[in-house]
Formats: sequence, C-alpha cells, structure tokens
Amino acid sequence: MDTTGTITSFSSTPKNRFDIGGDGYEVQTAGNSYSLSNPDSNTLRFEVHSGDRAWYDSSYPDRSEIEGDARIAAGTPIAIDYQVKLEPNGPNNTFVNTTSSYFIRPLCQRKICDKPGEVRDP
Repeated sequence: MDTTGTITSFSSTPKNRFDIGGDGYEVQTAGNSYSLSNPDSNTLRFEVHSGDRAWYDSSYPDRSEIEGDARIAAGTPIAIDYQVKLEPNGPNNTFVNTTSSYFIRPLCQRKICDKPGEVRDP
C-alpha cells in the first residue's frame, strides 16, 4: 500500500503537531470544532467562519491552516500534488463568497525565512 500522504497522529488542537507522509505539520487555526478535521487517513477538511483567527493573528482573520516543518532551499525544484473540494454554502448547492473577494488562500505560499536558503511568511 502506498502511504504517501497518509495522515498520522492527527490532532486539530492549535499548536499541536501531526504527520502527513512522515513529515511534521503544526495546526494553525482558531481552534473551533469545525476549524480542522480528518475524515479519513488521506483527507484534511478546513473550515473558516468570518472572524476566525489563529493564536498569533492580530488583525488578519479568516484563517484555518497547517504549516509544515520542512524548509526548502530557494531555487530547489519541487512538485506539489493536491485535490481541492469546495462545499456549497448557498441555496440550491451553490457557492456564495460572503466574507471576502477570494474563496481559497493559496495552497502553497512562498515565504521568507531567518536562515539562509529558507523561506517564511514576510
């Protein structure tokens, strides 16, 4: 069985850690019961309500995310494979974007880091 991407030691509690395919990730959500769930061993479900903030947010709300431990040196070629399913939230199974001009934050963010060759949020 291919275990690439298998989620283990799952926890939805903010600041807690779990693994995806053996790589460590930290939970960065508002900590609500709906913020992050793990319906099966290969799926993470993120949900955001207006005003949800992670513990470190001062003014930027509407967040439910995870951050990986791995830091990839600038210029390193990488391949990313993922699937996204948006659940309808409007009448007649439609999608209504009610809180902002976007409906999903980029799934892969380029970041600027403290150590040479790493990247982290600016």
